[in-house]
Amino acid sequence: MTHENIDILTNIDQYNITLGLERNDVRSILGEPSSIDRYDISEDNDIECWNYDSHQLELIFETDSGFKLAKMSFFSKETRYKNIAIVGMKEKTLLKKIPELYLEDEKDEFGYSYEFPGENVLIWVDAKRVENISIYC
Repeated sequence: MTHENIDILTNIDQYNITLGLERNDVRSILGEPSSIDRYDISEDNDIECWNYDSHQLELIFETDSGFKLAKMSFFSKETRYKNIAIVGMKEKTLLKKIPELYLEDEKDEFGYSYEFPGENVLIWVDAKRVENISIYC
């Protein structure tokens, strides 16, 4: 999967899941999710979070996008950036291997994310290890 200029190899590439797909399209490709959680984010925006445990994948559909696929988070250690397996990697090693990353928000007790300059790609760190990689619209 190539997201703009970021080359990310995931464990679901063979399914051709892309941002902007409708829920029914995703369901016809991947089947029923392991779980679906719904959240009221704001008065104008709700989200559905679909979890596919067997793929170590989380998909987010938002009201703002007409409930089209707005974000994908990959938890599999097979996920690679430029052929570097980074899920599970220590934060210090991550920053040495990919120095262009910058801290998106302040660090807190739940974790924090790094972002690629000019890209919609986040790397979530929790307990000083990479937890997942997300791409979003």
